[in-house]
Amino acid sequence: NRCIELHSPDGIHSCILRAVDPQEATTWFNALHSAIGKSTQKALLDANRALASIIGELKFIGWLSRRCGGEQVCTDIVRNGGGEGYLKMIGHNQSNGRSSSESSDELDKWQSIFVAVTDREFRLYESAPWSVEAWSRPFECSPLVTTRLAGAGNTSTVGSNSSSVFCVRCGTTRGVVSHWLRSETNRDMAAWARVLVQGCHNAIICQREFSFRCLYQGRPCQLIVHLDRGFTLLD
Repeated sequence: NRCIELHSPDGIHSCILRAVDPQEATTWFNALHSAIGKSTQKALLDANRALASIIGELKFIGWLSRRCGGEQVCTDIVRNGGGEGYLKMIGHNQSNGRSSSESSDELDKWQSIFVAVTDREFRLYESAPWSVEAWSRPFECSPLVTTRLAGAGNTSTVGSNSSSVFCVRCGTTRGVVSHWLRSETNRDMAAWARVLVQGCHNAIICQREFSFRCLYQGRPCQLIVHLDRGFTLLD
């Protein structure tokens, strides 16, 4: 635990810094993490001035790690500019002495992604967007009304990094997609959890009514769900 891994915002360049001991590495990590956090907040304000009328108001942005192969799709459900770099501590697995990013276990492989939560959507990017066009092209985008925080710190699923891992489930045309995401600190995980829960609640309150195509007794129907009036089924 003496190493810190630094990545450029475009995800292309990286370097590894090694401290004298774990205590010094932690001190450097905390200082760099704090500086990046402040820069990210400034980038959020700058991005909103250019993007609010295009993709909506950005509520939260930053880097997370996404478990490779961790996207799970449940199809049995009715279908319906931040240019800041990031860093992470490199921990070692006690059982084999290797970095967790180098583990041969598929569940321990993680990919860094840039995540944005707007007033309406949950957006995933391969790298930090540098232009209006890049902000408009996430590789995954889900409405907050069909997104929910499903769990955090599941030790049976994510192993030794469970303290900063959480699951986000998104309703898509492919079914319900589950993303396992990892932050670098517990405080970061709490911040992401808070903005996701608040964003989902606010999105539902703003829309208030939802309609779905479905089958009822073998006939195609439309199910309307209203926040105040409840359920209505129409032929």
